[in-house]
Amino acid sequence: MSKAWSKHETEAVLPKYKFSHLKFVELQDFRGFKNEVNMIKFLLENAIVLEKLINRVRKDSNRSSKKKQKLMNLGNKLLTFPRASACVRILYVQNW
Repeated sequence: MSKAWSKHETEAVLPKYKFSHLKFVELQDFRGFKNEVNMIKFLLENAIVLEKLINRVRKDSNRSSKKKQKLMNLGNKLLTFPRASACVRILYVQNW
């Protein structure tokens, strides 16, 4: 089981650093865990030249429609996060 890092713990490991070369990020098998969301938020806030962030939702045929709706709502929430890069495109890909 992975531990979700708090913002304070994340900043202790990765102090105020702006990713000045990171242009593309693709996340596979996204499940909506708190640590995954915190990582996305951190990248959006600190990757100053980020052009594209692709987030692929984990395919799971046993996932309930309620869980699918929760992940879709989370995808919309990701679009509202503050961004260091004015030109970043966020793609939320659902494979079900």
